[in-house]
Amino acid sequence: MGPAHRRGGARLSAVPAPAASPRALGAYLFGTGSWFAATGMQSVLFTWLVTVQLAESPEKVGLAQFCLLLPTLGFILFAGAVADRVGGARIALAAQALAVLPVVGLALVVGADRLAYGALVVYALAVGTAQAFLTPARDGLLPQVAGTRIQRTVVLASLVQFGVQILGYAVAGTAETVGPARVLAVQAGLLAAGAVAFAVVLRRIPPVAAPAGVAPASFLAQLREGVATVLASPPMRSVTLLNAGMGVFYMGAFQVGLPLLLRAVHGATPQQLALVNGVHMVGVV
Repeated sequence: MGPAHRRGGARLSAVPAPAASPRALGAYLFGTGSWFAATGMQSVLFTWLVTVQLAESPEKVGLAQFCLLLPTLGFILFAGAVADRVGGARIALAAQALAVLPVVGLALVVGADRLAYGALVVYALAVGTAQAFLTPARDGLLPQVAGTRIQRTVVLASLVQFGVQILGYAVAGTAETVGPARVLAVQAGLLAAGAVAFAVVLRRIPPVAAPAGVAPASFLAQLREGVATVLASPPMRSVTLLNAGMGVFYMGAFQVGLPLLLRAVHGATPQQLALVNGVHMVGVV
């Protein structure tokens, strides 16, 4: 998910973004990059573990991928409202730090040769929950670290996201050679380093003052306002429908159908999964 200037019902234009230090921007980009590099590794490794190592049925492969995304569907609006109240940097720091735990847990399970489908489902739900809280918090931070160069920073952050995901694919492609537990250890290290980077962002950005005389809206009020805003705007409605169409007609085929096809025809090695993901990302860039 690319950078955005929206958080669960927040109106970022209400308060001008104060200037942030270059170190805050650098830390933000590093924290963002660490998450997407880890996500790139996960895209290959998680799919390989459930599709090839456990050789699960198509239904179970689809369910495992569904569990990665389900928490985002359930929590992201609430997470945006929490980020508005607590502060994006604090939520990003906490969410990325907590995401380290399921990765370490899965590494221990894999290293002990006790991998089971249930462990992957628990991992998917835990990481998906961390992502649900991290995404709106991190995206909401972007105007604060960008200052007056928002568009330039959006492009820079997008390039970082796409570029490091390709590196993540390449690292995960070595899982059959170096072992999946070691790849998971690298993933956990990246997430931990990114949490430290968000701690730097938290110290470096100035606080954003709430508009004078405006009481904070309730979560339900924010949700209603956001839905009404989207429905009233033809461009927003179009983008929302496009995103929904991408989820229904593209994500399922790419994340479930393609790995199953690779398994049936070519064996679906980590190198093959990494190559398919990498070529796709090169096309996106």
